[in-house]
Amino acid sequence: MQEPHLSRNDLLELAQLGRSSSARYDSKLVLVEGSRAIAGAKNSGAKIRHILAIEPGELQTEFPGMEIIQIDVKSAKSIATTTNPQGVMAICEMPIFDPLTISSGEQFEKPVIVLDNVSDPGNVGTIIRSATA
Repeated sequence: MQEPHLSRNDLLELAQLGRSSSARYDSKLVLVEGSRAIAGAKNSGAKIRHILAIEPGELQTEFPGMEIIQIDVKSAKSIATTTNPQGVMAICEMPIFDPLTISSGEQFEKPVIVLDNVSDPGNVGTIIRSATA
């Protein structure tokens, strides 16, 4: 485990990942919040760069070999996009896919749902539930 040595600038950049699509695209990084979401990202093959945690101890067994950086509650609240952060977040490399290979299905073993310009986030859940039914 690495001691918490995130500079003020590092924290500001991490906070932008969750709030700014241009920051995500420029850095090619995404913020994943919560241990279940992080485990899902890992199981899906996401490349996790860092895990940030308020209490990193229990995560050592869940994510062996991963760099886990301890952060304080104030930092977690400034980085997280949720109202009540779970206290664990991951910085993952953004998956980049060629639109032509997505439509052909060449890169994926499972079906892929592509959404564009969704105005009501509730519709995303409905679409996912319909696809898994």
